[in-house]
Amino acid sequence: MDKIIDLTKELKEQISSLPVYKEFLKNKEILENNEELQRKREEIAKNLNNSKLHDQLLNEYNSHPLVVNYNTSREELNATLITIKNILN
Repeated sequence: MDKIIDLTKELKEQISSLPVYKEFLKNKEILENNEELQRKREEIAKNLNNSKLHDQLLNEYNSHPLVVNYNTSREELNATLITIKNILN
């Protein structure tokens, strides 16, 4: 069992060193700390009952370059993790 734990830790370290992983973390931090986007998320949450305005705000949010970069890096990381999973299977 120790060998499995060691191999799992090694895999985690290898994944953590991948550029796609680092890019995802960078984009995530930027997204979470951007004041403009924080205000936009609050505005979206406040307008849940007004579907037209909610949809408009959500589209604006999702079109923001920082959100697009985050989503792209998340999809790239997910594809990499799926590839790793398939190799392990």
